[in-house]
Amino acid sequence: MKIYTFDDKEVNAVNAERAILEAGHICGVHGGFTFWEQHDIALRFHKRGGVKESSALRVYREMFEMIEHAIADAKANGGGIITDLMFHLSPPRDSETDNQPPAGLLLALRTIAHGVPVVICTNAEEVGGHHAKEISWIFDGYVTHLGRNCAFGWVENKDWHKAIKVLEEMSAR
Repeated sequence: MKIYTFDDKEVNAVNAERAILEAGHICGVHGGFTFWEQHDIALRFHKRGGVKESSALRVYREMFEMIEHAIADAKANGGGIITDLMFHLSPPRDSETDNQPPAGLLLALRTIAHGVPVVICTNAEEVGGHHAKEISWIFDGYVTHLGRNCAFGWVENKDWHKAIKVLEEMSAR
């Protein structure tokens, strides 16, 4: 199975790729860049020139194109997606102080809408666990209900091996 991952941190992207390969799957990439590389490029452009910097906006647009490509390819070829929960998909208002939004939830909902299996693999400890104020509404309001009706999973503590197993189980249904 080809598995696409979306995470904004290099260490997580490297660990995800290692786990995917160890499980005998293929890592999906788009345009020669991983998502974390695109995310890093966008933030550097943003810090250098601000939100109106055309280079930053172009890179964020390319991040959306990566997501659309991954969803289409996974749908056409029986793949899946594993995404982080907290990251920016648009220029932060103040890159030094803005809290990261749960953009992974939007990515997951878009993926679900196309009938592609998706797992949110997050480090919920960063914000106090899945019942923390910042994300409890996501877990309690969506996760506990979505998994019953579609190919959607949730894994905490950046356990990529467990996220892959959940994705495999959903794909086998």
